[in-house]
Amino acid sequence: MCARLNKFLLAVALLLGASLSAVHAQAPEANPAAAALRIVNATSVSAISLSLDGANDYPDFPQGQYTGMFPFAGSAVKYAAVNLANGLKAESDTIRYAAGSQQTLIIVGDFSTDCPPGELPSSRPSAPPEKPYEPNVLFKVFQHGVAPQGRTIRVQVYNAMPRVALEFSGKTAERQTIVPGQVVTLMGQPRPAFYQAVAGGETLNLTLSQTDVENQIVVFFLKGGKPAYEIISEPRFAY
Repeated sequence: MCARLNKFLLAVALLLGASLSAVHAQAPEANPAAAALRIVNATSVSAISLSLDGANDYPDFPQGQYTGMFPFAGSAVKYAAVNLANGLKAESDTIRYAAGSQQTLIIVGDFSTDCPPGELPSSRPSAPPEKPYEPNVLFKVFQHGVAPQGRTIRVQVYNAMPRVALEFSGKTAERQTIVPGQVVTLMGQPRPAFYQAVAGGETLNLTLSQTDVENQIVVFFLKGGKPAYEIISEPRFAY
């Protein structure tokens, strides 16, 4: 009796093994051409809820934080950001990503309703609109590519502070005024590099000390009404 039972169990095990092998053999392989994406919350509100195509993937996304670079299998997506403080909601247009591409999506704005869509509120006073606009949020995509060999380090400075102009300078960067929503690109930057930012009566000193050849994005936003910033490293050798 025991011998028959053992033979029966062995046969079942072999059958299950064959079935599992067949399933694994048919499993789809990872798509090497999928786009790679990172998302940064640089809004000027304390936290948002972020949905991708209706799925609430980030229900509590604090400002100044960002995701790691992750594969994105689709070619297009629509985002919806909700200000957790007051429930105001802003939606993006459909954003398309090319297969095999790398990019960083930076979400900015303060959900105010007195600025036309597609731009951040200016540092210059303006008359209030006749009727409120949609909540002011921008979804800015920074594309990354492969840098030619020997290319110098690049730093992109993004002023995402609504209504606040930014004065930015450094030993290798002449002082310039960056208006809300503007991106300034600094080429040939050394390591370490030292910069000074003046905005809203505050002075911030920045040090970029990475020793690897690594391009970076410095994004400024308002935290509790005061200037703050986050340094985002691009994928190595991206350009």
